[in-house]
Amino acid sequence: MCRITKIMNFLERRTMNFKKVLSVAGISTIALLSGGFWGGYENISCKNLGKEVIDLTVEQQDINGYKLIKIYEPTLVSRTKKRVVCKGIAYWNDATESEIKYEAFIDREGEWMLRFNEI
Repeated sequence: MCRITKIMNFLERRTMNFKKVLSVAGISTIALLSGGFWGGYENISCKNLGKEVIDLTVEQQDINGYKLIKIYEPTLVSRTKKRVVCKGIAYWNDATESEIKYEAFIDREGEWMLRFNEI
């Protein structure tokens, strides 16, 4: 096995152990949402925002190797016109659970973004 393959295999195993870090480059995953101009996410429920997070992890499964299956006990932490913050219990495709915080917010360009990470 070549050195690069060995390193990639090591990193893949390491990444599965640290699935809380949902981005190769950062502590959380951020995605552009399609709300923006025609209407935002300021009134979205934590249950529905959780579905957005789950969809994002499914889209990124090929990159990360894991996905979020469900968010139990979705709870509103805070809500403003520019940010909705929720928390819950994440259930992963490897049958583990962890606490997760997820949010939709308006960035400095006025676009809705989605961010989530383990707490």
